[in-house]
Amino acid sequence: SADSRTDGYVPTDAQKAQVRGRDGGCRFPGCDAPDEACQAHHADPWRNRRHTSVASCVLLCPTHHAMVEPKRFWDDAFQISGRW
Repeated sequence: SADSRTDGYVPTDAQKAQVRGRDGGCRFPGCDAPDEACQAHHADPWRNRRHTSVASCVLLCPTHHAMVEPKRFWDDAFQISGRW
């Protein structure tokens, strides 16, 4: 099925299509960016589950995607290196 889990970080084309159809655009409150301008974001962090599925993703425009990802980047960098 299109929602079958994948071990990879990047959603499959079928998963992306389902997320776009479900969300219709950026899910950030008040944002009206259309689906074609958005990226699939792991609302349930990939590092916690190590899989990708439609249920674990949400569409965010690049602006809002960048707002939620920096903290995760720095959290991951600290966990790997043990230092800031």
